[in-house]
Amino acid sequence: MTHHFSGPLEAAGIARLPYKNPRTTFASRLFEPGVPDQAIADLLDHARTDTTKKHYLASTPQAAEQAIERLVADDQSRSQSRIL
Repeated sequence: MTHHFSGPLEAAGIARLPYKNPRTTFASRLFEPGVPDQAIADLLDHARTDTTKKHYLASTPQAAEQAIERLVADDQSRSQSRIL
């Protein structure tokens, strides 16, 4: 599939990327707001969600930051309830 895009990318001066990169971005952007794994696997035409999880779901820096913020907020909430 990548070979279909190499000419237009080169003509546009865009570095060639593996075909998997846009699929990974697509899957990760669906995963972050909570789209179910099975729906993402179906959209990527995967028979098993394990394939999708292993090869296509990547956390973004923003998602990691939000996870840490939630953890800190939860920890602060627990600390406050112990004080009261």
